[in-house]
Amino acid sequence: MNKTASKRGSSTTGTGRKSTVGEVAAAAETASEVAGEALNSASSKVRDAASGARRAAEDGYREAAGRVGAAYESASESAEQGYRAARDGARSAAREIGAQTRRAGARVSNFASDNPLMVGVIGFAGGLLLGALLPRGGRDDDRAAGRRHSGGSERSRRRQSATDGAHTDDIREDIERRSQGGAGHGGGSGRVIGP
Repeated sequence: MNKTASKRGSSTTGTGRKSTVGEVAAAAETASEVAGEALNSASSKVRDAASGARRAAEDGYREAAGRVGAAYESASESAEQGYRAARDGARSAAREIGAQTRRAGARVSNFASDNPLMVGVIGFAGGLLLGALLPRGGRDDDRAAGRRHSGGSERSRRRQSATDGAHTDDIREDIERRSQGGAGHGGGSGRVIGP
């Protein structure tokens, strides 16, 4: 019996192994199919989610572009209206200034026609005022010779200083001579003292 029992045990064990390997292979095949289906399902869901996100992004972009375009058009229209208003205001102001200038000219012309003596007096007074405001010219001899007296050149100042010094010396000498008793007796040097 031992031999038979051992044969039976060995055949049971061999069959058990065969059935266990078959069961494992079937289970592995089933697991593979389930995993494949799960992978396909997950892949499909990811594709759908990505596609939905892309569509949402495109819709958002279109909506934002539409809003930006509308804002640009609105700003452009506002700027154009502002420009037109400023242009029209400037034209209106120019017309008003022109009309006021014409009216003022007509009033002055009417006043001059109605009051010629008054216009002459006003002109004379204006000339006097202008003459008083203008700077005085140089010496008479400079004007007669047609030269302008600038008073600014160094050479001119030195010449004037030397002339003034000579005149001062002449005056001093003449005063000394007269004080010593030579006044009125022709005791002078014969030189003419003057500018």
